[in-house]
Amino acid sequence: MLPYIRVRAEAALAAAQADPAARFVVLDAAVMLEAGWDGVCDKVVYVDAPREQRLARVAARSGWSEEELAAREAAQWPAERKMAAAHAVVVNDAGPEELGRRLDELLRHWGIPAG
Repeated sequence: MLPYIRVRAEAALAAAQADPAARFVVLDAAVMLEAGWDGVCDKVVYVDAPREQRLARVAARSGWSEEELAAREAAQWPAERKMAAAHAVVVNDAGPEELGRRLDELLRHWGIPAG
């Protein structure tokens, strides 16, 4: 039996693939490589950020302490392994607008027109 989240993700992917207006699907999954989900993706992009920014973001979003972030990161593959498995690495160190610009640039590089 597949985990619930995988069943939901596969259903969402199938719906997007049936929609002619959908140009691509983004699957945001921190442990997708560890779970073996990279096979459902045409491309894997690792989004990286400096540790200080990651800590500030998760503290603001989830209230995690530095120790909680460290424990969660320790339970995952090291960043270097994820980067090596990815088709591209995008650095998210300058805010949402710049991240969007960098992702649009990557999509154009891959022949996918940016929105």
